[in-house]
Amino acid sequence: MSKARDLCAKVQELNRDLMLAFRECLPSKQFQSELMLGQIGLNVLAKKLSQCRELSERRRLTDGLSRGIQIMENGIQALRKEAPKPAYQNHNPSAKPLQQPGWVEGVLPLNQTK
Repeated sequence: MSKARDLCAKVQELNRDLMLAFRECLPSKQFQSELMLGQIGLNVLAKKLSQCRELSERRRLTDGLSRGIQIMENGIQALRKEAPKPAYQNHNPSAKPLQQPGWVEGVLPLNQTK
């Protein structure tokens, strides 16, 4: 029973991960629809699993849900790989800082004196 609960919680976690991945990178329409349909299918399986009482049916649903979760995790990882990096990750701390406008190295602006 606890494995079924863990899998249902994992499906909810995948829902959040998928929405975050969609914010990071918008996939092609084909890939986006496949991910959404896969996630809907996982939610349906999780609901059936929570309502099922027959042991053999629960095992079958648990196996299907486990495989589906693995496939969705791989799809989300593939989506995140193609996401562009945020600007702060491209920052090079050893780079020379930008100079203020009007300043040239060794020369003061006209309105300032030494």
